[in-house]
Amino acid sequence: MSKIPESQKDFIERVEELLEEKIKKGLAIKALTVGTHGGNIVASCIKPDIKKYNAKEMVAATTSILFISSKASTKIAEDTLKHVITYGPTYILACFLTRNISFGAILDRQVVELEGIDPYVTELNELALKISAIIESSDINYGDIFYRIKVNIPDAKMYAIVTRDGLPIKIQSDSIDEARLSAFVSAIFNVNNLITGEDAEFTTVIGESQCIIIHVLDDTRLLALSIPSSGSSNLMRYVVRIKELIKP
Repeated sequence: MSKIPESQKDFIERVEELLEEKIKKGLAIKALTVGTHGGNIVASCIKPDIKKYNAKEMVAATTSILFISSKASTKIAEDTLKHVITYGPTYILACFLTRNISFGAILDRQVVELEGIDPYVTELNELALKISAIIESSDINYGDIFYRIKVNIPDAKMYAIVTRDGLPIKIQSDSIDEARLSAFVSAIFNVNNLITGEDAEFTTVIGESQCIIIHVLDDTRLLALSIPSSGSSNLMRYVVRIKELIKP
């Protein structure tokens, strides 16, 4: 079978090929994931010996780490985030943030310490930038639900994507800090599930002037919006709109 010309490949195929090529060449590289800033998975490549890692969960966690670390760099160190490296007993987690994507890599710590971390950081950062450029030039909506929600529901006062465990992935809110907002959203949703004994689809919190809608995105993430309170029928129109926007 003839090879598909680069110009005719779907951008996801191009990204997946880059990940596969890198993971084959990098002895220490065990897993690579690419996600949107909203925590949606774009592509992943995970070696069979660590299949216990779920790509969706890794993307959500990587994006959350980068979001929190970026805020910390800005507010504490008054600096711009480059990357985050976390050392565990067996593996190293390396996270990179570009203009378009979150990029995560799991590395074998023993191999990295023999070869040195710097070459891996340099190569992975270059790969993240290359993938970011591919996505930026694709002119395709590659699944950033946060952007879609903001564009299509512009009257919300708060937008948040958080993990079900209460970690922030991407948040825009002027009234409360990200950590507390994430904890509140997760707690409200999970307590409802605990009481009813079943997985909820969405929860609404009604106030005098604002209503908070918390909706499941997938098995790892929740979406929350704060919209003007204006009756149950109008509220359900927002819910229907959200359902349309989050369809795969």
